[in-house]
Amino acid sequence: MIRRPPRSTLFPYTTLFRSEDITQRKEAEQESQKYQRLLDAAESLARLGSWKIDLKTRQVKWSREIYNIYELDPDDPPLSTKESIKMIDPDDRMMAGDLFRKATNRKEQSLSIQFRLNTASGKVKYLLGNSKLELDENGEAVRLIGTIQDITELRRAEEASKRYQGLLETAQTIAKLGCWELDLTTNDLDWSPECYNIYGLDPEGPRVTLEKAFGLMAPQDRKIAQQTVSDLIAGRARPKSQEYQIVTPDKKNKYLI
Repeated sequence: MIRRPPRSTLFPYTTLFRSEDITQRKEAEQESQKYQRLLDAAESLARLGSWKIDLKTRQVKWSREIYNIYELDPDDPPLSTKESIKMIDPDDRMMAGDLFRKATNRKEQSLSIQFRLNTASGKVKYLLGNSKLELDENGEAVRLIGTIQDITELRRAEEASKRYQGLLETAQTIAKLGCWELDLTTNDLDWSPECYNIYGLDPEGPRVTLEKAFGLMAPQDRKIAQQTVSDLIAGRARPKSQEYQIVTPDKKNKYLI
């Protein structure tokens, strides 16, 4: 708005107004807000947040999902690097600190780490962190960017799977019962540890092939077993129980079903 002295004394001032078309700017702002909402939604679904550290000013920036993972208020300033490291489980803290120092000292261009986080509510979360060092045109480190993903549910599932696997192997050992699987496309044979024990083989040794398994059978049962497997693969027969004899590498005779 501009005011000028008037020629007439009836009106002390003359007022002029200026209009500016800011449509493009408003549309750009709306598009940016839309993009940010989509990014926030994607990060929330993936439980993955992003962060950035200016290595000259030490200014830290977090995405909204980082706050959610750390169970902190998004309206608060992000934690400093030292404060973030303090939230890491004591058993993982030194490792995380060492990796951060390597990254900022340009000893590593990119890093990946799994660690446990102790939240203010007492929860323990398993996180996967990845970072990358950014350099300026002079080759100086100026920025560290990265992501943090909450992989707690995945780790819990892996731990549960290991427990169940241990229970299964114990049950098979007690029952002297092994299980196996044959991949019909590759002909690869997978044995449980108890199968190896039954056949007198080392579970940590070379992988058993179908031919080797047949080779450990007594000659009078080998052809029958080979024909049975061939019929099953071709769909000419249905699974059934079959007794057979094997001779282990230490010359023990065993009868299996």
